[in-house]
Order: sequence, then C-alpha cells, then structure tokens
Amino acid sequence: MARSSHLPALALAVVVSCLAAGGGAARAGARPDSWIMRTSRMEGASVDVEEAAAALHETAARIEAGGRLDALAELLGDVRELNRRVVSASLAAEVLDQPIED
Repeated sequence: MARSSHLPALALAVVVSCLAAGGGAARAGARPDSWIMRTSRMEGASVDVEEAAAALHETAARIEAGGRLDALAELLGDVRELNRRVVSASLAAEVLDQPIED
C-alpha cells in the first residue's frame, strides 16, 4: 500500500507542472473572459487527473489488500484513463501558455 499512496502526490506534481508551464499566459490588456476560460479548462483538467489517480490508487489498494490479481484488467484501465487525462491536462497547459489574442 505504501507504493500506491504516492499516486495522489504524482497527480498533484503533474498538475503543478502543467500550471507552471502555463504561467506566462497572463498578459496586460488580455481579455479576461479568454483568460478565465483557459484557466477554468486547466482547473477542470487538474481535477480530472486527481480523480483518475484516486481511482487507480483505490484499485491498486484493493488488489494489494486481496492479495490477488483479479482486478488487473481494471487496474490497466485505470492506468490508461490516468494517462489520457494527463495528456489532456498537458494540452490544456499548452493552450493556457499561448498568447491571448485581443
């Protein structure tokens, strides 16, 4: 269980790095609605990463507690879902970092 307890921290590290990558997007004179939309998209993506990491953690803990690999297919699905959501968060960070057109 100690190994799987690092997953929420991993999700947080991914989100923080994505947000740091987008930190340069705020510009003087930028349209606030565009900035709000971009940051809201990034926030939503970070929540998605956190939820996927939590689901993966729960499945891994259940496998460890049971001592059986019955849920291995579910674990693989959770890994794929987390990967998909991390890619989505990375794309949101790229959009956040793009210059805002007036």
